[in-house]
Amino acid sequence: MLTMLEDVVDRGTGASARRLGVHGAVGGKTGTTNDYRDAWFVGFNSAVVVGVWVGLRPAGADSRGGTGARVALPIWADFMRRTAQRLRRACL
Repeated sequence: MLTMLEDVVDRGTGASARRLGVHGAVGGKTGTTNDYRDAWFVGFNSAVVVGVWVGLRPAGADSRGGTGARVALPIWADFMRRTAQRLRRACL
């Protein structure tokens, strides 16, 4: 299971996390509802597990392309980068 979730970030729908500056051993899973009203990314490293959900879009709103990888993963990546920086400083 761990390898499968790492592959999501290394080669799958979560690969943009690497381009967004997330380094090291991480894994995760994207998700999107059929109507694009809800999107999420749940990811982890050895220190933290974080879930980001973006949703409650009004019915009929043009949210095509609002996938977990496009709207939730960038928020997760920003949090993970900031958390990694804080953890490094705390260990110094």
